[in-house]
Amino acid sequence: MRRVAYDRLPRVKITDLLLEVDSWTGFSECFTHRRSGRVADDRNALLTVILADGINLGLTRMAETCQGATLRQLAHLHDWHISEAAYSEALGRLIDVHRTVPLSALWGDGTTSSSDGQLFHAGGRGAAIGDINARNGNEPGVSFYTHVSDQYDPFSSRVIAATAGEAPYVLDGLLYHATGLSIEEHYTDTGGASDHVFGLMPFFGYRFAPRLRDLKDRRLHLLPGQEAGPLLAGMTGDPVAIGHVAAHWTNCCASPLRSAAAPPPLRRCCADCPLTHARTDSRWPCARSGG
Repeated sequence: MRRVAYDRLPRVKITDLLLEVDSWTGFSECFTHRRSGRVADDRNALLTVILADGINLGLTRMAETCQGATLRQLAHLHDWHISEAAYSEALGRLIDVHRTVPLSALWGDGTTSSSDGQLFHAGGRGAAIGDINARNGNEPGVSFYTHVSDQYDPFSSRVIAATAGEAPYVLDGLLYHATGLSIEEHYTDTGGASDHVFGLMPFFGYRFAPRLRDLKDRRLHLLPGQEAGPLLAGMTGDPVAIGHVAAHWTNCCASPLRSAAAPPPLRRCCADCPLTHARTDSRWPCARSGG
């Protein structure tokens, strides 16, 4: 069946595919000049630069294999038209068009998403790539933390250190993307779950549903006066500090209104909250207690 299906697909060059998709979506218009804001005059050369980035070929080798553009031309386009913000905007445009395709609705309605990290080993050892995660061997590398919708659209991807925790980056991808997705529920594995993420998600309008391993080793925190049933008796910890939550509830509710500054403090909070931010910022203990 698979062979029959693939035999019906036309064989096209990747360069022709880029041109055709660009004709549908106009994603190349997102790569404007850093100074003038103008679209690149040579669309073919711009797509060649994007392809070189996408397949990790590099501009030099791409110029050697491509007869339509010189290395100097490709380098100029890369310096003045290519940026992380442009890639994010172009990705958002592609995803928004993909969401309108009837086939996408067969997978989901675009209201749920999940995120996870994937380690990529580095080719050498340097200051930026020297982090080693013992869980994945002794080779240095970096992790790509990616958010994917239920329609299989990767709407956010961030490079993080191989040793970094994933939980501080969960909200980043949900809050900062250039698509029209309206995510309501988000899933992660154990690495993306923390009390702070549990507590902050409702403030931003998300339901958090992580898939947790070793659930028996985690602790549930009940409200004062509540009693755990016999099945949960061995899984409960200290009661929720409801007084602290009530005292700082207004401040916590105001945090989403300042969401432009939320993710960086969240990263710092998750990293050292018990030592630093628990004493200086009332939102983080409140978020932890709420979670």
